[in-house]
Amino acid sequence: MDNGYIKLHRKFKEWEWYKNINVKTLFLHCLIMANFKDNKWQGIEIKRGSFITSIKNLSNETGLSGSQVRTALNKLVLTNELANKSTTKYSTITVLKYNEYQTNDKQVDKPIANKSQTNRKQIATTNKDKNLKNEKNVIKEDKEKPVVKRFVIPTVKELEEYCKERKNNVNPNKFFDFYESKGWLVGKTKMKNWKAAVRTWENNNNTSTNGNNKEESIYDYLPKGDN
Repeated sequence: MDNGYIKLHRKFKEWEWYKNINVKTLFLHCLIMANFKDNKWQGIEIKRGSFITSIKNLSNETGLSGSQVRTALNKLVLTNELANKSTTKYSTITVLKYNEYQTNDKQVDKPIANKSQTNRKQIATTNKDKNLKNEKNVIKEDKEKPVVKRFVIPTVKELEEYCKERKNNVNPNKFFDFYESKGWLVGKTKMKNWKAAVRTWENNNNTSTNGNNKEESIYDYLPKGDN
């Protein structure tokens, strides 16, 4: 009986015996002492809302005198708040409206627990949906971003192989040295495609060979040795 709690609604102050200290004290004590669930005592079944006691015990537990307990008990029995079944050894006190005063926590807590679980599931689902949406947006943005190809300076061997493939007369070593000295810039712009630059040299060489080049040959930009 020392564990748990009882429920007491604020409307209790409107109860007809509220201002009668002795009756109120005894009733609240009975409400506290009553079994919350069916139980057994010395082979006797004690129902929910009932408990085994005696006038002497009630007097000791409430601080009321024996006569005050009897008077208060009679009033509570008269107004159908309590039932009192006495024997020569003990009394069985029953709070008649116990189920109205003390609802079953399992019945109350279950819907609340279910509601809490539902809310947690909804929150988890919402967060999952948000994460999926964010991931899709990131993937979409990545797809929409243009792929910028990073320029890699070619080796002389790569130049040789490409010039052989093109069957041109571009000198790979001169090509490499020329752009290496310029920091691989085409004018003032960083070179983006060395193969395109090789083809430009190739075209300039062909034009120069045919004698139709009115512009300066690319070799005019190469360092010239002393004659």
